[in-house]
Amino acid sequence: TAMGLRVAKAGTLDVVTASAAFPDGRGCQNIIVAPDGVVFATGQREKGPGSFVIGFAAGDVGKTIVPVAQTTVEGLIDGIAATETHVFVAMGSGGVTVFGRADGELTKISTVTGLEQALGLAVQGTRLFVADGHAGLAVIDIADPSKPVLGEHVTIRAGTARRVAIQDNIAFVAAFNVVAAVDITDAPEVLSPTWESYGSAVDLATGADGLVYIANTEDV
Repeated sequence: TAMGLRVAKAGTLDVVTASAAFPDGRGCQNIIVAPDGVVFATGQREKGPGSFVIGFAAGDVGKTIVPVAQTTVEGLIDGIAATETHVFVAMGSGGVTVFGRADGELTKISTVTGLEQALGLAVQGTRLFVADGHAGLAVIDIADPSKPVLGEHVTIRAGTARRVAIQDNIAFVAAFNVVAAVDITDAPEVLSPTWESYGSAVDLATGADGLVYIANTEDV
């Protein structure tokens, strides 16, 4: 919702929680579910500068969200991804910040620099994929998340990479002007054709049904 979180049942969208407030937040801007079922959300802080990252248990969250893990960062958060042991936060021109998850704490352990504009994130195995604005799709080795290694960039022609989602060994990239499919089996390679979206592909998601769902701001 405008200043918090709404929870609904999958399939029917029946409302479970109409509106839940964050302890120190002015609404929610990014939200994901980690593989272990913990929900992570980000947003602007209300009681101070910067942004919050908060993890909480799934289900009916009540009127005020009770965190199981939380932290704050300077600046605005553009995207988030999580595993059972780590949380990755896209900080735009500030790169990617990596937090360890342990004993209910989120502890900053590393930062990935050398990125142009980290906007969206997706994890597959020991690799973190970053939608990196005009630079395209970046690949980061996170075999040791405390020492991440920035690898190659894959150019998305005529596009500005904003969001990335992975299905099997294909990374789908929403890049405003285009939606590109990148084979990440080995060395990442853009597949042909790409889908032209005339500056309107802002987000996407993949489903178990084999479909890609694209948030398109224009009716084209």
